[in-house]
Amino acid sequence: MPSYLIDLSAVKELTGIKVKHNRLTIGALTSLAQVRSSAEVLANAPALTAAAAAIAAHSIRQLATIGGNIVTRVGDSLPGLSLTKRSWFGKMTKENARWMRSRGWNVAEAERQGFVHDR
Repeated sequence: MPSYLIDLSAVKELTGIKVKHNRLTIGALTSLAQVRSSAEVLANAPALTAAAAAIAAHSIRQLATIGGNIVTRVGDSLPGLSLTKRSWFGKMTKENARWMRSRGWNVAEAERQGFVHDR
């Protein structure tokens, strides 16, 4: 256990979902439940909505954050983010596609639409 912990929950810029200038922004402290139920996320990153719906139980999604999910070794939300053309991940690499297939994801449609590229 660390000697000190810093509570970031009061930093309002780290929570919430917004679209501005055709760019989807999700704060790191936004809960997975908020991501799952967001109309903005559904419209701009439907694969992320699906990923958020599949992560953990409902009670966990209420507390777990998108930022926490990204930095963990599990990273269940990463496939949904990598399938979003407007994400900071850009297009999905063939390595990402292989990883997703190994976990049962169907990436054929992503490949057909040009989301997958050689690095």
